[in-house]
Amino acid sequence: MPAVGTEKTAPIVTLALDTSSRASSIAVASGDQIVKFVINDADGGRSERLWGEIESVLDETGLTLGDVSLYAVCTGPGGFTGIRVGVAAVKGLAMATRSRVVGVTALEALAYGARPGEIVCSLIRGHHGDVYSQVFTIEDDGAPAVLLPPIVSPLADAINRVTDRDAVLFVGEHATMNAEAIGQAAGRRYREADSLRLKGWRVKPEPGALAEGIARLAFLRHLRGETGWAESLAACYVRPAEAEIKLGLGLVGSKINRMLKTK
Repeated sequence: MPAVGTEKTAPIVTLALDTSSRASSIAVASGDQIVKFVINDADGGRSERLWGEIESVLDETGLTLGDVSLYAVCTGPGGFTGIRVGVAAVKGLAMATRSRVVGVTALEALAYGARPGEIVCSLIRGHHGDVYSQVFTIEDDGAPAVLLPPIVSPLADAINRVTDRDAVLFVGEHATMNAEAIGQAAGRRYREADSLRLKGWRVKPEPGALAEGIARLAFLRHLRGETGWAESLAACYVRPAEAEIKLGLGLVGSKINRMLKTK
C-alpha cells in the first residue's frame, strides 16, 4: 500500500472534436499529451459517420467512453451544420456519462500556441467574401485572452482593428491565403509610423485541423477550473444563419410565412 500522500491520480483523458470546418478532426489527449489525432474529409454523411469515427479512435487508443473525463468541442464560427453536429454530439456524450465539457471557439484554438505576450489576430473564411476575426493576447500559461470580440467583416476591416499594434501574429487559413494583403498593410503601417519602429507583423501557417489545439486548451481550462456541464455548451456563430437573415428581412417562402402566422 503506497504511503499517504504518494498516490498517483490518473491523468485527465480528453476527447476533442472539430466539425466546424471542411474536414472533421478528432483528438484524444492524456493530460496535455495528444495520444491520437485523426482528420476525416467532410461530406454529406458527417453526422452519420461521426459516432463510428469516435468509437474507432477510442478503440485504437485502448480506451472507452467510460475512460473519458472531459469532452471538448469547437463551438464555431464556421459551417452552421457542422457546428450543430459537433456540439450536439458532445452534449449527448457528456450527458450520458456525466462528464465535464469545454467549448472552444475556432478563433481561440487558432490563437492557442502563440508565445506569451503576443498579440494574435485569428482569421477564418466567412461567407460572401467576409472573414471571421478576433484579437487576443496570450497569457503566461498559453491561454488566449480576449482583446477584441469576434466579428464578421471584410478582410480590410479585420486588419484595421490591429493597425495600432507594432507586432501582430495573424493565424488561420484566411491569414495564410491573404499573406500578401497583410504584408501590404504592414508596409503601410510602417510608413505611417514615423518614429515608431514596426517590430513586425507575421503570418503563421494554418494548423490544418483544430482538434489538437482544442484538446490542449480544454485541458488548460480544466486546470483553471473553467469547465462546465453539457447544459452550458453553446455554439458561437458570430453571425445569424442565412435562414434567420432572410426571415428578419421578410424573404421567406409563403409556406413558412403561413406556418409562422398559425403559431
